[in-house]
Amino acid sequence: MSPLELTSSDRIVVIAPHPDDESLACGGLIQQSNAVGAAVRVLLVTDGDNNPWPQRVMERRWSIGASQRAAWGRRRREEATAAVRRLGLFTANLHCAGLADQSLTNELTSESDNFRGWLRQQLAEFSPTIVVSPSMADCHSDHSAIAVLVRLTLRELSSPARLYEYLIHGSESNDAFQRSLRLSPDQVEVKADAIACHRTQTMLSRGRFMAHAKEIESFIEPHDDSHHPVKSITGDAAGWHIELGPARWRDMMSKVWLDVLGCDGPKILTHARVRATAHVLLPPEALRSCRQVFAKRSGGIGFFDEAGWREFSLV
Repeated sequence: MSPLELTSSDRIVVIAPHPDDESLACGGLIQQSNAVGAAVRVLLVTDGDNNPWPQRVMERRWSIGASQRAAWGRRRREEATAAVRRLGLFTANLHCAGLADQSLTNELTSESDNFRGWLRQQLAEFSPTIVVSPSMADCHSDHSAIAVLVRLTLRELSSPARLYEYLIHGSESNDAFQRSLRLSPDQVEVKADAIACHRTQTMLSRGRFMAHAKEIESFIEPHDDSHHPVKSITGDAAGWHIELGPARWRDMMSKVWLDVLGCDGPKILTHARVRATAHVLLPPEALRSCRQVFAKRSGGIGFFDEAGWREFSLV
């Protein structure tokens, strides 16, 4: 891995789908940015309100209604505020979109402008030189959806900012595209303190969360992933042929879907969702006028997707 270089002239935007992602993925980056005099803004996309099992345990309730979810979201936002302060930022450095937790794939596929409009405004105000986003390869659907939305928005703005991605749910196999920061013992300790601020999450998963407080913090430059379950997309007179690798064994008895987003540069033109099989044929008009396609196989058994999105060029 190559080092991620930071300078005093950098303006860094960290995008966190949920409260805790800013600390887990970027606790060291935020500290080192402060240390060199770079400006930092943290964008919190959701309040993590749809997080029922820790809430059931902590509040000793089974039924969770809208008011209870909202209160939980406020509590998690307060935890994120405490965490960024422990990392050396002010409350004013944290900006919250307030989107619904576990709704971000729908935010992407419905072509809503809620997040992209908010993100455009944030980027225009701050003029970042570096944007740090979840990875498109992340198996959490909120993370991978935000990754696509960030890429499209940066293209729309023709932003010169460097994009680095972090991967929390999943693993990156290609070291050639990884950049790293080496944290001092004091920085590791502060990162652990920031993670501990997210008490609603560490109560049930403390070991898993604290494992992120380590000497090396890794980031990924965007690149194509040839190991992705969606292998290829090609077109001919019959239509668009999409080849998929074998499904996970545990998903073979459940419904698995293929989502396809057709784009023209930063604009989403079409969305299709079909049953995922080894070979999918879409009609010719399905991707007409599209220059890029994002594809993902989702569903199956379990909370996480098999993989995130993969981008293909049709030109």
